[in-house]
Amino acid sequence: MGRYQIIVRAFDKAGNWQDGTLVIANEPPPPSLQERLSQGIIIGGQFIPWWMLGAIGVILLLIILVILILWRRAHEDVAEQIQETLEKAHRRLQHEHEKITAELKEEQEVKEVLSHELEHLKKDNQDKIPH
Repeated sequence: MGRYQIIVRAFDKAGNWQDGTLVIANEPPPPSLQERLSQGIIIGGQFIPWWMLGAIGVILLLIILVILILWRRAHEDVAEQIQETLEKAHRRLQHEHEKITAELKEEQEVKEVLSHELEHLKKDNQDKIPH
């Protein structure tokens, strides 16, 4: 294998001579398609070795993993914010419910007092009316 230069020198009877050179390259044949595929693949006319494809695959997986982690964190933050908002709303509604319940109870007590007073007034009026 390699590159060889062959020099031929010719002489005539008068003693004159002339050189001729020839370069021969003895190179191995290009790898067959099967040999190339065992070392990598050809995409768009470019040979890409398997190790490079593996490295690209690992990098892409890491990028996808980072994106998923960031998305999940953002999603968890939103879920936490929604949960906090719902809890605040629940506390406010509970407070309003207690306030309204207290007002209704107070109104009921006032209604009962007024009802008793009305009955007393009716009784007093009946007693004052002559029969």
